[in-house]
Amino acid sequence: MLRQGDPARTRVATLRVHFARNITQKLGSARSKPVNALITTIFAQTTPEALLAQYHAVTDSRRGSFPEIADMLWAAEAT
Repeated sequence: MLRQGDPARTRVATLRVHFARNITQKLGSARSKPVNALITTIFAQTTPEALLAQYHAVTDSRRGSFPEIADMLWAAEAT
């Protein structure tokens, strides 16, 4: 778990903001809000195992309605 003041925590927050911005650019403001809300649930997890499980659940849930976002999430995991 990343602690307050940890440079890695700052990096994760920065990446999360940029990812949310990319989603908004792809979907537009109104359509991106529910997707970004789901992605926020990934970062609310307190253990690495829970985070990964939620990550996969969110990615799978977007596959049907927003396949381009699911592809972005899978690509992010691969890097």
